[in-house]
Amino acid sequence: MMPGSSRWSPPWAIGAAAVAVLCSLAVTAPAHAEADDQARAAAALHEQLRRIGSPNAAYAVLDGDRVVTGESGDASQDTPFVIGSLSKSFTAVGVMRAVEAGLVHLDTPATTYLPEFTTASPAGKDITVTHLLHHTSGLSTTDGVRDLLHPDRTLADRVARTRDFELIAPPGQKFEYSNLNYAVLGLLLEKVSGRSYSEYLRDEVLAPIGLTSTVLDVAKAREQGLAAGSVPWFGWWSMPRPESEFPGALPDGYIVSTARDLAAYARFHLGDGRGAAGQVLSAQSMAALHEGIQSTGDTDPTSTGYAMGWYTGESESHPVIRHEGDNFGYRSDIALYPDLDRAIVVLIARNGTLSMAGSPVSAALPALAGGAPALRSTYTVAGAAVLGSVAALALTIGGALLVHRRRAHRQRPPSRAFAVATILIAVLLAASAFTTALLLVGGRITELPLIWRSAPDVMILLIAWPTALIAIGSTSLTQRRRQANRRQGTRRGPG
Repeated sequence: MMPGSSRWSPPWAIGAAAVAVLCSLAVTAPAHAEADDQARAAAALHEQLRRIGSPNAAYAVLDGDRVVTGESGDASQDTPFVIGSLSKSFTAVGVMRAVEAGLVHLDTPATTYLPEFTTASPAGKDITVTHLLHHTSGLSTTDGVRDLLHPDRTLADRVARTRDFELIAPPGQKFEYSNLNYAVLGLLLEKVSGRSYSEYLRDEVLAPIGLTSTVLDVAKAREQGLAAGSVPWFGWWSMPRPESEFPGALPDGYIVSTARDLAAYARFHLGDGRGAAGQVLSAQSMAALHEGIQSTGDTDPTSTGYAMGWYTGESESHPVIRHEGDNFGYRSDIALYPDLDRAIVVLIARNGTLSMAGSPVSAALPALAGGAPALRSTYTVAGAAVLGSVAALALTIGGALLVHRRRAHRQRPPSRAFAVATILIAVLLAASAFTTALLLVGGRITELPLIWRSAPDVMILLIAWPTALIAIGSTSLTQRRRQANRRQGTRRGPG
């Protein structure tokens, strides 16, 4: 997800209704008895990536010690990608390391370790470490995305800003995904360890697990061949969307990794807590990381609960642990079947509403458990829908102009009611789009650029219709006025 959002971040939600309709058209691929589940899942990933335009992507499918890998575009297993909110699970492992070292206690208020962490609600003092891990602190999704346009803010800056934020519910009462929860945890780890977040994570998580290609510096990742992020442009074309450096958001959304490293990370989570350097966490801590104790209310059966940096649910009657990451221009996803000892990892250098409704992991996940791949043709449908909209717009304008020309030829001015009604409808559409966009970014006009950065094609569609209708209505009124003046001049005759 966008670092700062839940399953759908506010910028993506503008196109959610349209995408939901497009997603209703699904194509289920037949199972092939001659291929095992791992091979069918890998084939489904490859096919779904093709259907969304074969962006630069890399994936891995694990079945026990067997790993099947694949790529599309110019990516490889060692190409770095920004992994977005998958970063949260790394922070959670870091917190459990601190718990086992006696530096942190889960049920202790966060202010015990981080006195500067305050909120505008008095109940903020009761937020525990557990509340932060499970997104039940009361901090809101919207407040969690306010920093996305300000990558210069440090971790301390972001946590300091919580003093201005009201909680949406008392701590522990409601699930509300917010990047701020993990930003607070990141700063908390700095305070209790006496190290920077980067140093702590490298020493306590990455090195012990054996993740040698996971980096905590976007500039360094660029030197190592970071995949160039992009967003879809009306379905088929890509618009470059370079990821800015945001070191202050490492704990919740800006770690960079490769498919090879994330496959090793998935293997760690399928195990008993051992890594390349030995025991990283106890089996009890691993179980706590994956226990979905908080209901999310999600209708997706694979995401009905939340653990520590992981959504929990079910697929093909098997428990699933899963999380995705959304950044401007990047999409990542990990899904685990703990009881089957299987997992899927996908990294994609493209993100956007119109193309990403057909998630490759969602397509392949059922196949990995013996079910039928859930392939979707949403990319093609989305493109067709956009082209259909543009065609309809062109027909509307062309038809209106033809009607006006015909009326003008007959010396009959266009209907004033038609012109006024068209303009009023346009104003209502524009007001509705603006209000929706404003609500989705927390009511702050200065944060509306988030929507453009996330889904420029959707933004253009929302602007195009009101603009076209206003043009039609205004043209009608102008023609009416000109024709009326012309008729008056005819009646008066030569002066």
